[in-house]
Amino acid sequence: MSEIKKERKKGGRPKVSREKLEMILPCRMTKKEHKKVLSDAQKVNLKPSELGRQYITKGFVTNLFSEEEQHEKKQLIGIRNNLNQLVKLAHLMGFRSQVMAIDKMLNEIDSILERYKYVSKSKRNR
Repeated sequence: MSEIKKERKKGGRPKVSREKLEMILPCRMTKKEHKKVLSDAQKVNLKPSELGRQYITKGFVTNLFSEEEQHEKKQLIGIRNNLNQLVKLAHLMGFRSQVMAIDKMLNEIDSILERYKYVSKSKRNR
């Protein structure tokens, strides 16, 4: 008996349509240069390899957000984490009335952070 095997759909995240990066370009540098590359990458919120790729292809790297914007974003993330902890406590303690207000604040913070994501994607495409 010959059985026809059905092709199962592979689970997991779908493949990204971005062009696959196949070539590797090794680069030697001193420890001092390496520290500078790491600090520059951290300043513009990129991985060191992505930073190098942008330097090579474009000749420059633009900072996606100003230091003030980055600081505000970090503060928002911290506030959001604290609010999440408060919601968890409110659920455990039974303060249902406060849960609604806290959830509303969390949704507002999430929408602001979502705008940061959208802005960063649109700035990267330039």
